[in-house]
Amino acid sequence: MVSPSKKEIYKVFELQRQNRISAARTTALERKLKLKMLLGAIYDDTEKIEKAIYADFKKPAAEVKLTEIYLLAKEIKYVLRNLNKWLRPRRVKPPITFLGSSNKIIFEPKGTTLIISPWNYPFLLAINPLVSAIAAGNCAIIKPSEKSPNTSRFIKNFISKLFPENEVAIFEGGKHTAEILLELPFDHVFYTGSSDVGKLVMKAASENLSSITLELGGKSPTIVDETADLANAAQSIVWGKFINAGQTCVAPDYLLIHQSIESKLIDLMVETVKKFYSNDGRSYRKSDYCGIVNEKHMVKINSLVKDAIRHGAKAELGNKKDKHHFSPTILSNVSIDSKIMKEEIFGPVLPVLTYNDEEEILKIVSENPKPLSMYI
Repeated sequence: MVSPSKKEIYKVFELQRQNRISAARTTALERKLKLKMLLGAIYDDTEKIEKAIYADFKKPAAEVKLTEIYLLAKEIKYVLRNLNKWLRPRRVKPPITFLGSSNKIIFEPKGTTLIISPWNYPFLLAINPLVSAIAAGNCAIIKPSEKSPNTSRFIKNFISKLFPENEVAIFEGGKHTAEILLELPFDHVFYTGSSDVGKLVMKAASENLSSITLELGGKSPTIVDETADLANAAQSIVWGKFINAGQTCVAPDYLLIHQSIESKLIDLMVETVKKFYSNDGRSYRKSDYCGIVNEKHMVKINSLVKDAIRHGAKAELGNKKDKHHFSPTILSNVSIDSKIMKEEIFGPVLPVLTYNDEEEILKIVSENPKPLSMYI
């Protein structure tokens, strides 16, 4: 991966700054034509997208279609159906200070936008914000993740064939590239990733008074009480946790089960994992199961599991790894004091804790910052 120079980045930013008025003046029809072109190119290059993402972290083609291509196509079609309505001025009642006047809200593009996307859904989370940017009449620069270099390279080539750089541009690279981009006075910054980096993005954006959208992570709990349909709960939890090998910001991070149903639900989840990912109940089908993005992340996941076991946890399933994969793992008897309950796991490991009353749930959930999602 060749990182761009500061001069190159500044040049493209200036081209987009000069073009932002023209982009803002585009009609709904012109924007919709661009989105239809984008959607057609996605369909045409689906196989290339699958190959690029598989090269980065062994994500199966079926998962790419479902979690990247299908969701993106659905988003574009939704925008195409609603864009005319969204762009219409909206009449509002005047306050008493403007009595007798006619008032309306007119929606305007931001102008120049920066999208910093993550590696876990590397195509979806780079292009999905771009769809909104195009629909709203903005110019955009995308900085895809250096941790998924094959997909980043594909996105660069893919976008350069569809849009001129004064409208949409891609800059590959790592931390240094992101720092250069964040020096610039973008009108809006859209960042998806960790909370720690999100704080740095927010601080950098504040220097230019840029508005920002931060889509961050957290420890998202799943709560199952004694009245639940356990078979349905097991399928939903296993699906949400182990798709993309748990590398999803809204994946269930840990499970809180009423003590009376613990063993039954764990048994059902173990059986469901085997049904989803295994032929013989011992090994898992790599053709159906996503890999871990890199060795550093593998070491982190393994370290969290080892620490949990040192604190008394028991592996009900999994706790096996090879070069690219960490097997679906369910841990019981997990201590609230173990590292796995202090950090976002972002991997295919599900810690199980039990409770007897709602006060215990509140105590455990409040030990961590506000989660991105919660499942009940």
